[in-house]
Amino acid sequence: MNQVLHQPLNETELQTMLLEKDIQPTPLRLKLLAYLLSIETHPTREKMYEHINAAGQSCSRATVYNTLNLLAEKGLVLPLRVDDEHLHYDATLMPHAHFRCKGCQGLWNLPVSLDTDHVPQLEGFLPERSEIIIYGLCPQCGKGKG
Repeated sequence: MNQVLHQPLNETELQTMLLEKDIQPTPLRLKLLAYLLSIETHPTREKMYEHINAAGQSCSRATVYNTLNLLAEKGLVLPLRVDDEHLHYDATLMPHAHFRCKGCQGLWNLPVSLDTDHVPQLEGFLPERSEIIIYGLCPQCGKGKG
């Protein structure tokens, strides 16, 4: 399972990550994966599209979206639906939760997890993934409201 990296990897390491998941390394795939692994935010597909095109690689929205879908399908990134309008992507695959600020729309990782092996009501079920998202106000947006 992927670690919390948040640091740039060299191209050989990125290529290895893709090849281990049977993904052919292309310049776009390498660039998207490198970007997601180097940041602590959870960008939307649109933000990823803007980043790629601002970085000098011209490609369509559909290409970026399809690449993100492939990375998610192969388990290299997690798609996060935190609202009805946007799908965010997270390259931190270790168990964690998220906090979503209703004020600034920020999204943060939290070091918590749900151990589904110890939930009696799940006996007989085969959980693949759990997702915990806490909604509220971040310290900045909550100033003076507490």
